[in-house]
Amino acid sequence: MAKSPSQNSTPVQPASNQPNGRSGAGWIGGQYRPDIARPRADSGAGHKAYDVLDQRGARPELMAIAIDRGGAPRAALVAALTAEPVPGMLNPLVMGGYQVSGQAPASFVISAAPPGPSLLTHMERAVGRGADARGRGAINDLELIETVMRPVAHALDALVQRCFTHRAIRPDNLFAAARGQPAMLGAAWGSPPGVLQPALYEPPYFAECHRFGRGDGVIADDVYALGVTLLVLAVGETTFKAFDDELMVQRKLRLGSYAALVEEARLPPALSDLLRGMLAEEPEHRPPPVLLTDPSAARARRVAARPPRRAQRPIDIGGIEAWNARALAHAMARYPEAGMHATKSGDVDRWLRRMLGDSALAHRLDVVLSSYSHEGADGAHADVLRLARTTATLDPLAPLHWRGLSFWPDAMGAVLAAGFSQPEITGRIEEIVETEAVLAWAEARPERCDTHSLRPESRQLRVAFQSGGLAGQLPRVLYALNPNLPCQSKLVEGALVTRVSELLAALEQVAVPPERRQGVPADRHVVGYIAARGDHRLDAELAAFANCPAHELPLALLRLFASVQVATDTSALPNLAQWLAALCADRVEQWHGQHSRDRLAARLRARAETGVLHGMLVLLEDRAGRADDRQGAERAASQVQWIDQELDRLAAGGDERLAHARAAAHDVVGALALAGVALAVVLLAFS
Repeated sequence: MAKSPSQNSTPVQPASNQPNGRSGAGWIGGQYRPDIARPRADSGAGHKAYDVLDQRGARPELMAIAIDRGGAPRAALVAALTAEPVPGMLNPLVMGGYQVSGQAPASFVISAAPPGPSLLTHMERAVGRGADARGRGAINDLELIETVMRPVAHALDALVQRCFTHRAIRPDNLFAAARGQPAMLGAAWGSPPGVLQPALYEPPYFAECHRFGRGDGVIADDVYALGVTLLVLAVGETTFKAFDDELMVQRKLRLGSYAALVEEARLPPALSDLLRGMLAEEPEHRPPPVLLTDPSAARARRVAARPPRRAQRPIDIGGIEAWNARALAHAMARYPEAGMHATKSGDVDRWLRRMLGDSALAHRLDVVLSSYSHEGADGAHADVLRLARTTATLDPLAPLHWRGLSFWPDAMGAVLAAGFSQPEITGRIEEIVETEAVLAWAEARPERCDTHSLRPESRQLRVAFQSGGLAGQLPRVLYALNPNLPCQSKLVEGALVTRVSELLAALEQVAVPPERRQGVPADRHVVGYIAARGDHRLDAELAAFANCPAHELPLALLRLFASVQVATDTSALPNLAQWLAALCADRVEQWHGQHSRDRLAARLRARAETGVLHGMLVLLEDRAGRADDRQGAERAASQVQWIDQELDRLAAGGDERLAHARAAAHDVVGALALAGVALAVVLLAFS
């Protein structure tokens, strides 16, 4: 199965709905609003759908589909279908944010509304009108071929020409105005591919995945889903309700999809021949959509496919009895501890050679495991990497299996977004990124993977994850893998931040009430979002931020935000600036002169009020001013030192000066006494 290893998603800039004084402000695309009071129960096929208010006139043929805030729509598909609609399916018109009163803003896609109820509803109504006790839908094979298979095949052929898949084909996502009218494909873009598909409609290699981890697949996977849909419409859905998803996967792997689903059902030969090809295990063996537009040609197409080799006896892994190699890979993925034990003990090798009789597969497994050399293969994850390569060798159609988590590499971002609050999911993703497990898995199935393109992508993710501090690790990986995921930070949960240019504006609104300015206006999500979505002009600031010590964090954050404000041409941010100024107060206190500190604090407050972060940064990083302050402090220190020395010298010479003073006093007193005697003699002589 040809699988794209990359995300292949092009960011779509949603229509702005910010009030701007123009007509249409607050409306998606300046024209549409979801009418939340009027939900559409049978239109969204698992998504919340609503009627639409059109500012330019009533448009009952439109609907709005709500996009999960924690997930991302297939934005590249939205962009492609908006630019060039596909006949025979619901096409989006515009995607944008809209804030329902009293709620956080949410994303909506405005699209054409279905022409009528879903085929599931049509089938249920037919059953209610008197279908037989087995719950048959009472749709004959000719009607199915002409009203379902042909129009859907035309739409799929148009999709494959644009290099896209649908990945949501099932009876409740096919619509018709009335019984016997051509069916129309429903929304394919409201959620990650395959998320809402029951295991019944998915090939085993998708059905065994985490439901967000199924990936884009190829058009042959849509052909498979269409085949199951035809079967369900022909025999009734109740036939398959006895099997939960896990039992359905095991049954398909054990018997093959066609045998597992058709079972004893008596199908018309024309439909049976079509389904045999459409439900083939190998995607390459399924007829392409263009061939399905001519049913006679599709029935005539025969592709020789060997049934899976069945063992003489099953091998038990965690209570699952595996009769073939693909079923063994699935059992080992479901119960990894038992699977690792069976591999290390040699049970798998012996079963492959003796019970399955496939020495070639056993030899290939030996070669794959013995030739593998990887820096992450040593240590705690060695056994898990070994198991991932083992399952890929046993079943080259299977996804990456890692400690109970299964997904296709192009869906890693969707899995991470859906499970970011679940430590068991994030922990496994961290291990996969750190060990470059995707590359190890791909190298075990080189005939179905482009390892050359996977290698740089795997390394880039690892570098992003290993970036230090708030600027790296999982949030950065999250936003790198999901180009249209809104920022998930709780700091901006009241806004819908879909661009870096909107991030600072959202933080500005958070900072409006002074009491909200608690802590630091950034977390792992904020910085990871900037790191993943910002341009190269922010690389130096991000690197400095990642490596700065804790006491330098406020200034590093100011430097980063100032660069973002300049790079995105964001308007003034006075409230955020005052928040950052308060955090940088310690930086002001580092100046020595009281006069300098007072002057700097006053100037910083004045510049914060302007909301221009770069101006604040210039003040706090004023090298000339800091040099003058330092020189003044040094001069003052030198003067203080001289004064101290003089005081010390004066204190040390005090006794000597006192002795000299006493001697001088004695001499003066003696001289005065002699002068007195002389004066007395003179007076006596003249008397």
